Amino acid sequence: MAHRILIIIGLLLIIACSSIAQEQVHPSLALPEGAIARLGKGQLAHVQYSPDGTQLAVGSSTGTWIYDTTTWQPKCLLTKGDVDSLTFFDYHRETNTLVSGGALVRSGIVLWDTETGKPIRELPYKHTVSGLVLHANGKILAAPKFDGEIRILDMETGEEKGVLEKPGETDFFLMSAAFNPNGFMLAAAESTGLIALWDSITGEHIQDLKGHGSFVTSVAFSNDGSILASGSADRTIRVWDTNTMELIHTLQGEMLGINYIAFSADDGLLAAGGGDGKIHLWDANTYQHIKTLTGHTEAVISVAFSPDARSLASSSSDGTVRIWNIFSSETTQTLTEFYGRYSSFAVSPDGKTVACQSSTNRDIYLFDASTGALQRKISREIGNVPPDITYSPDGNTLATADYDKTITLLDANTGKEINILKGHEGTVICVAYSPDGNTIASGSQDKTVRLWDANTGELKRTLRGHQHYVYRTVFSPDGNTIASGGYGTTIHLWDANTGEKKSVISKHGRHIRDLSFSLDGKTVASAAYDETIYLWDVATGERQHFLSSNPAIVASVAYSPNGKFLAIGSITKGIFIYDTITQKVVRTYVGNYEKRILSLAFASDGKTLVSLVNSAVYLWDVSGL
Repeated sequence: MAHRILIIIGLLLIIACSSIAQEQVHPSLALPEGAIARLGKGQLAHVQYSPDGTQLAVGSSTGTWIYDTTTWQPKCLLTKGDVDSLTFFDYHRETNTLVSGGALVRSGIVLWDTETGKPIRELPYKHTVSGLVLHANGKILAAPKFDGEIRILDMETGEEKGVLEKPGETDFFLMSAAFNPNGFMLAAAESTGLIALWDSITGEHIQDLKGHGSFVTSVAFSNDGSILASGSADRTIRVWDTNTMELIHTLQGEMLGINYIAFSADDGLLAAGGGDGKIHLWDANTYQHIKTLTGHTEAVISVAFSPDARSLASSSSDGTVRIWNIFSSETTQTLTEFYGRYSSFAVSPDGKTVACQSSTNRDIYLFDASTGALQRKISREIGNVPPDITYSPDGNTLATADYDKTITLLDANTGKEINILKGHEGTVICVAYSPDGNTIASGSQDKTVRLWDANTGELKRTLRGHQHYVYRTVFSPDGNTIASGGYGTTIHLWDANTGEKKSVISKHGRHIRDLSFSLDGKTVASAAYDETIYLWDVATGERQHFLSSNPAIVASVAYSPNGKFLAIGSITKGIFIYDTITQKVVRTYVGNYEKRILSLAFASDGKTLVSLVNSAVYLWDVSGL
């Protein structure tokens, strides 16, 4: 159950597009000011055809991508710049206007002209949402919330016309909602296994439909409004008569849960996307199973019919969008340039390549740092997504920190596995090479830092002293000191040669998320998930004089190669570049936008800054500093 709820809440699943080449054709779509390239398009959400069939909208954590269904090239990216989670959207049933908003809405819901990519109007709405549903008349909008409420908004004014809620009932999530096209009945799928029916005008709760044995994931009305279908994690689809509210049919088969259902425009077909990556098609008149579409390797997130009912689009947690020919059951297009959600990245020592680790399919994607073009992919057959990745100093090896308590060494050129380092007693969270490339330092949930011989894989030393998980380990530029920190308030400084503890810095207010040494190794900067910028004297452990606060919560820090600048990444206000001498902000990226900057790194030439933003990786031009 938790897995499906994550899909809705925005800790959800995945993203997609047409081909590797297309990412290079349109590298600058809606790039923030100062950005050179975007690597990937974020985490994939649902898909929907425009009413005239000329567009396919694909939701992601970077916004809503609009594709031309003839060329399958992206036309535009709809984003206000403050999306920090998956995008929900819905087309007007008669026009190519679209309403969108993020799962963590902070600056309103926007109505877009998808032909121009420009906003028509913005609704002042600042609540979290688990979906957006336009009524057929385009005048009212239903915005379900995670806590079980549904807010009804006037699309012209943004005025809240009503709140639909069950008094006293809050222990459930709303998984999906749909308007009856022929009236103002609203159906809501609940994690309780019920389908709640509401009068969206009066706010009256009409009744609950009962029958599913597990939470309901998706609801859909037929286009004539006479039928309501509901899909559930109990592996069934139930079909209800909207006049009598009676159960008509229960559709069953070899289905591993149902994530999303949709009727074709002529009401002849019903499609269901399952947790096993399969899509089942049913005759919506006879309720006979017609065929199963196979091709996705992981769960299907959503399905959508083209207006002529000849094609079906599907998004999957495997990081792809597929376009299917209904008659032949073949995939006619596979949009793969989203690659899914990135969890970590590493910049090669020569600054020419950025390696991105995908948490969608566990593969590693290698991009050209100057153009953003995909160079190659390293496919991996592993069970869980590595939380960290790094290059060796010579650029020939990639090391990944793995959830199965190991560190994997890969040939960066061929992707071939070189060695697996075993010894940790808990998940490995971070990994770092010494400047000479002979030693690897790793931090783990087992509260230790371990030092490994990078050439033989032999465990050299185990450093103990942390009371909590170790989240970050870094070597000083001369390789003689290791700094480590994590889910505690202390930084431990170790002698990298002997393993002896040099000192402990214990003056942080919160958990340590990131560490970075200055060029001379005399200062270590730390990010502690608060609004303070911490710079520490390595020799004395004393805090250096610096700005006492930052405009936002600091999650990542990185010194420039020449040591003159300190990049600060926040989870709410973007990236700030500080001059370490004047202690002034000299540049801001994604300023005033609510972006989650979870990690930062300068390229070796100091001209490019790389950051992980909303599950995608961005390259920023810092050459003018």
